[in-house]
Amino acid sequence: IVEVDFVSGCGMLVKREVFENVGVFDPLYEMYTEEVDFCWRAREAGYKFACVTRAHMWHVVSATASRDRPRTRYLKIRNQIWFYRKYAKGGQRIPLFLFSLLKVLYISLGDIISFQGELFKATTTGWLDGWFTPRKSLG
Repeated sequence: IVEVDFVSGCGMLVKREVFENVGVFDPLYEMYTEEVDFCWRAREAGYKFACVTRAHMWHVVSATASRDRPRTRYLKIRNQIWFYRKYAKGGQRIPLFLFSLLKVLYISLGDIISFQGELFKATTTGWLDGWFTPRKSLG
């Protein structure tokens, strides 16, 4: 057993006590990043996470993620930025803003080169919404 910072939601076993103390997954994320947010809150409350390295798990990508790639891209980028905004302290926001901008420019360049207009739009919209759209429970 190895201590880890977070556990993927698709293979997570959590005691009821943890949910009672820190709350459930934040529904505003819809999907992607909600388990990271949950683990962050649980760690702040003093809980630890571990991985059983000898265990095996198979996770089939959901039909939703495969079918709607622009929506998947949008949510992954927007939600990662929402997580940054929620937990960044002091001077951390500027480097995270710049890091996410460079990441989105790199991804967008690939989309442009491969003529993936819908993915380009999803990427840039996810970044803009992540940084500039108000979020009800953002801390």
